[in-house]
Parts: sequence; C-alpha cells; structure tokens
Amino acid sequence: MRVLITGANGFVGTHLVPLLAARGHEVIAAVRAPGVTVVGASRSLAVGDIHARTDWRAAVAGCAAIDAGDAVAAAAAAPAAAVAAAAAIETPVA
Repeated sequence: MRVLITGANGFVGTHLVPLLAARGHEVIAAVRAPGVTVVGASRSLAVGDIHARTDWRAAVAGCAAIDAGDAVAAAAAAPAAAVAAAAAIETPVA
C-alpha cells in the first residue's frame, strides 16, 4: 500500500516511516524542505510550510492512506505512537 506521511522527519514520523516500510508499504515522506532524506521512505516530497493553500495533489496521488505523523500522539512515546499509527493505517475501513 502506498502511504503518505506528513511530518515524516518529525518525532513520531521518524519511527512510523521505517515501521511501515518494514511491513512492506511504499512510504512517501512529506517534508518541508527539498533534499531532506527520511530513513525507510521510498521518496521524500517537499511540500513547504503546511497551510490552507498547500497543494497536496502530487503528494496524495495514488496513496491508499495518509497520516499526519506528528499529530498522531504528541504526548505518547514515539515508538508506541508509531505502532498505533501503523495499526490504524493498516486497518480496513468497513
């Protein structure tokens, strides 16, 4: 499954990206600046600062799931939050 992770180089995202990649997902890492490499990501996509005018069309093309990495659980420990986020991404919606 192709998954877009925003905040991929943030606190939770740095744990979530390699976890999803290890589970066989193609991970697209949305980052602010060009040239940022995220471990485990198939590719990084610079989107700049996120605001109402951010154009997400290229980032979400072909993605089956989208997760805002750092927004998942700001108060939780990163590994636990990453596992919970991965489970939520992989759970089919009825």
